Amino acid sequence: MENLAKLIEVACSKRGAELSSLDLYRVFDGAADGCAKLFIDRIGPFCLAHILDDAASALQLQNALQTAAPLLANLTSVRSVYARVHSKDPKSTGAARASLLFGEEIPEAVVKEHGLSFLVRPQANVNAGIFLDTRELRGKLLRGSQGMKVLNTFCFTGSLGIAAYAGGADEVVQVDSSKAILNWARENFEINKSLGQGVMRFICEDCLTFLGREARRIQEGARPYSLVILDPPSFGKAGTKVFSLRRDLAELISAACRVLEPHGALSLTVNARSLAEQDFKEIWMAAIAEANFEVRESQVLQAPQSDFRAQGQASIAAKGIYLSMRRRNS
Repeated sequence: MENLAKLIEVACSKRGAELSSLDLYRVFDGAADGCAKLFIDRIGPFCLAHILDDAASALQLQNALQTAAPLLANLTSVRSVYARVHSKDPKSTGAARASLLFGEEIPEAVVKEHGLSFLVRPQANVNAGIFLDTRELRGKLLRGSQGMKVLNTFCFTGSLGIAAYAGGADEVVQVDSSKAILNWARENFEINKSLGQGVMRFICEDCLTFLGREARRIQEGARPYSLVILDPPSFGKAGTKVFSLRRDLAELISAACRVLEPHGALSLTVNARSLAEQDFKEIWMAAIAEANFEVRESQVLQAPQSDFRAQGQASIAAKGIYLSMRRRNS
């Protein structure tokens, strides 16, 4: 990888001044920037590189990146550069601990996006606690959640729910099966609490179990949700329960529809390169039809094209759909 420094320099030049002024953006996007196994994110005061595959080639790439790290830090105005090597196994519990390649240790930092603030920790989670590819979805929620009751499933560190809260939602319910991650979401909420007036709730539970319980509550008279946000992992575990995107996505969508108001909305994003666009579309269309809903309007959700340049199976960015729906016969 003798030319990696040059590839990074060219990639940074393509991002331009508009992106370089942001705390959060993708610096290097795999094959689109000349190296299919390397993805680099700028996250406030540090860059976090993602190296695919745990074979010997990954070690070679990491060594090349370490050599190029001072240049990368200079071009992106960060203090530190970290790297993670990712396993190919979709059932892996995550990547190895991030290695510090350049600069000082940064245990945590607060970064900003759309006027929101988020706590990031480069070594605490596979992506430091923030998904950069949902930047435009956070902007959409910030602009269009006025008066809504919003459910954010698989909420992770809560950024999407917080965007809805700051966007004027009456109530936001954040659900995740991990206590540690949910505590992180609570920390993020405390930082942004002054930006909204609604109610924020946090529930530690398997999302499918929660949706079933909420459906029963709504049947008994509880207020249904205006918007359900689904951003499930490819694979997840909650106690003895195992979630598989391919196996359980249709059931998850159907369960979400059962807690929606008659003219509710569904935001659905997935990040699985093995799930083809057409297969994804067929799954959500069949699931909402089975739940007795029809689509009034739809908007494709994708990573910002200004910095997420890879497409199709070369991309490790989310793809999704925002559906404004109507229950049939209502």
